[in-house]
Amino acid sequence: MPLKNAKAVLEEADYQLQEIEELYLRSLHNKELPNRLLVKIKNFLENVKSPLDYSANYIFDTCCVQHIDPKKLSTKKRNCVFPIKPTSKDFNETIDSRVFEGLRAEREDIVLLLEKYQPYQHSMIWIGHLNKLVNPNKHIDLSPQTRVQSNHIRTFDKRGRTLSSFPQGAIHIENCVNVTVDGMPWDQVNQVPIPIPGRGVEITSWIGFIFSDLKIPVLPSLKSFHTGVTSIIRDIEDIL
Repeated sequence: MPLKNAKAVLEEADYQLQEIEELYLRSLHNKELPNRLLVKIKNFLENVKSPLDYSANYIFDTCCVQHIDPKKLSTKKRNCVFPIKPTSKDFNETIDSRVFEGLRAEREDIVLLLEKYQPYQHSMIWIGHLNKLVNPNKHIDLSPQTRVQSNHIRTFDKRGRTLSSFPQGAIHIENCVNVTVDGMPWDQVNQVPIPIPGRGVEITSWIGFIFSDLKIPVLPSLKSFHTGVTSIIRDIEDIL
C-alpha cells in the first residue's frame, strides 16, 4: 500500500475527531472554546492535511523525478505539497512548471484526478477552507472561533409533514395586514407563524462555534474535512 502512512494518519485523525466532538459538546455553554480543545483542533487539522501531502510526495517520487533537472530536484522536492489552487491557471502552472514537471505526460489521469479536488470545482470549497485553516495554525496562531446562536423554523401539517423550513429572519414582514405563511397568520412582532388547528410550528435553536474568518461552523467543517480527505486518498490509491 503506497499510501499506508497517509491512511495511518487519517485513522489517528478519526480518533482525534471523536475526542474533539466530546469536548466540543461539553463546551457549548462557554463563550469560547477552551485552549485544550483549540490545540486538539489545530493538531487534527494538520493530521487531515498531511495525508494529502503524503500522496503528493508519492506521486512526485514515482512520476516526476525522472523528468526534472537533477540540479532543481531538491528544491522541487522541498516544495512538493498537495496542490490546492484558487484557479485552474494556478493549478496548471503548478503541475506543468512549478513542481510536478512531467506528470501530465507520464500520467494525465492523475492530473485530471488532482484537478477534480481543487477549490474552484463544484462542491470542493471545503478543501480551500482546510488549506486556509492549516497554514495559519502551523506558523502563527490558532484560528479564532466565535460562539453563535440561531433559530430555525419548521412549519408542518396535522400529520407532521414539513410544509417549509427556513432560518428565523429569512422572512421579515411588518406593517402588513392579513399575512399568512403556510396558511398560518404571521406574528409581525416575533417574526414567526402562529399555529392554528391542523398546522404547527417548530422552532429549533442551534448553538455552536464558527471559525471567525471563514464564517463556517467548527464541528461540521472538521467532519467534512476528514470525510473529504479520506475520499481523496482512497481515489488516489485506486488510480496508483
